[in-house]
Amino acid sequence: MSEPVRLGLVGAGRWGRVFIGSIADLDGIQLIALASSNPDAQSLIPAECRLTVDWRELLSAGEIDGLIIAVPPSAQFPIAEAAIKAGIPVLLEKPLSLDMDEASALRDMAASRDALVMVDHTHLYHPAYAALKAKLAELGGPGAVTEITAAAGNWGPFRADVPVLWDWGAHDVAMILDILGKIPAAVTASRSEDRNEEGGRGETLELTLEFGRTKAAVSLSNLAATKQRRLQVSLSDTDLLYDGVGRENFAVRFGPDVPWAPETIAGPLPVTALVAEFGDAIRSGRRDRSGLALGADVVSVLARLQTALDEGGPASI
Repeated sequence: MSEPVRLGLVGAGRWGRVFIGSIADLDGIQLIALASSNPDAQSLIPAECRLTVDWRELLSAGEIDGLIIAVPPSAQFPIAEAAIKAGIPVLLEKPLSLDMDEASALRDMAASRDALVMVDHTHLYHPAYAALKAKLAELGGPGAVTEITAAAGNWGPFRADVPVLWDWGAHDVAMILDILGKIPAAVTASRSEDRNEEGGRGETLELTLEFGRTKAAVSLSNLAATKQRRLQVSLSDTDLLYDGVGRENFAVRFGPDVPWAPETIAGPLPVTALVAEFGDAIRSGRRDRSGLALGADVVSVLARLQTALDEGGPASI
């Protein structure tokens, strides 16, 4: 049996704890070091996992095969930069940065050093999203898409460090760019609700992304009464639906007046599938950076949407 892939993790907040659980569920991957100031961190990790408050110790000890970074996006760049320079494969949380220049710098640095850098756009690893992509390929691929509509939201989280556009919108933008295989020519954004809630800002946003004859419309809110994550891909005579929350997570209908034919697509949790792919890439020496390129494009589009939101008009890309 081959030696397990030894991972380090920076951050034991809400998403860091998800990574800890996913690593524990996988054979052949082991969490051996955690950098966190979370006072509960020791109780979250296996006894053999080393705990430190300084992430630099994870890079200098020479004991890890890969690093997962689960800290706020504004803090990810220096950690990822140091890991790439140290020759350590990296898995970043989404969005990989709140700054276009940082995102571009990471993309270019990874390419120049032939580094493995992946980004956690979780929904791309959902089995129902994979089913949607496969069905779309059967029906003509990206060129057959006429419209994409998406809606995502919940009550919270209210965050002071990441706006709703960047927190919720990163997922939808990633899926839209992944489906269409290109970035939009222009975007618009508007805000219909905006208020302070305990912990941060509550917003309801409407976004449009224009790809020539194809348009994508996205509704986002952390002021919604119920949780939802739905993305509909429309072709001339067929609609495909991905539901990232419901039990029946994939559906097809052949015409707007025809009932949906829902299905339940089973598979591993998306984050577990992502960590497994990260481990496999480390083990095999793969250096596919398509996810990093997508992540940098997502940051670019979100930045243009932020400009449109702030200035109240369209923003070209």
